[in-house]
Amino acid sequence: MSFWTNKRVVVTGGAGFVGSHLVGQLGLAGAQVVVIDDFSHGIEANLCDMPCDITLISQSATSSWKHYQHADAVFNLAATVGGVAYNERYNTEMFAQNIDVQTQVPLLVAQAQVPLFCQVSSACVYSEQIDYPARIQDGHAGLPSKSNLGYGLAKRAGEYAAQALTGTKAVIVRPTGMYGPRDWFDPIERAHVIPALIRRTVEQEKVVVWGDGEQIRSFMHARDGALGMMQALEICAHNTVSTVPIFNLAPPTHIRVRHLVWVIHDLCCRLGIISHEKEIIFDDTKPAGMPIRTLHPGFPCSISLSEGLKETIEWYMENKNDQC
Repeated sequence: MSFWTNKRVVVTGGAGFVGSHLVGQLGLAGAQVVVIDDFSHGIEANLCDMPCDITLISQSATSSWKHYQHADAVFNLAATVGGVAYNERYNTEMFAQNIDVQTQVPLLVAQAQVPLFCQVSSACVYSEQIDYPARIQDGHAGLPSKSNLGYGLAKRAGEYAAQALTGTKAVIVRPTGMYGPRDWFDPIERAHVIPALIRRTVEQEKVVVWGDGEQIRSFMHARDGALGMMQALEICAHNTVSTVPIFNLAPPTHIRVRHLVWVIHDLCCRLGIISHEKEIIFDDTKPAGMPIRTLHPGFPCSISLSEGLKETIEWYMENKNDQC
């Protein structure tokens, strides 16, 4: 029997990209899932064909502590997200839109006396000034990169809120960049690097890449990320130590954006999606984010980058009319 069998599990932001993958994995593990989502970013279609019945609460994650009553565990994935250009341009807005949900959800969880809580933080908490791959203990050293300053500071505040909980066992996870089906492919300024590059490769005659392509990143498929979150909270449940554990969710591998572009381009060619080699232009006048963002790995990944990219490209081709 799974640890999650018949457990009532609340997922805030469960109709979002990563949240919906977590809902699916919890359902496969036998959990009874409650999704709280105000649909400011989530999409109800993301919850179709799930392997479990879902109780859906179409409200803000901070609207009432009663939504968390009788839950055995809560995963807090509610957040406002954006691509590097959006984050850099709207740092203040990103901080303001995220600080409430990052700090208020732990408070409501405590009021509802939920025994287990997972605060989903981000690799964006790490500073540009530390050594990479980033280590857990460097999570609050220096300031987050200016390209993610508002978002990163809000996520740090959420970590402090989780660490301040009493009466609830909490765990913090810091995922690297996640990708996969149901990712956000809409306006390029809001999309993350992989969906942005897939869309440009498929839709544009010339593929314009922001930056010089030398940026180094690690990527994790959202299903692997969801399983990592579940493993982290299960470890927390058996933890006898009073401190709140923190885990990086990241693979042991990394890739330069320049190489990532060619992998996506090659897959699109092999899949017959594009019929000829396209010109790739690296525009270093555009914001490219941190030169390197890699993490000391946490839980193992089962999905390789090439396998995951193929699945994501195929999903986009089947659903792109709904993404425009």
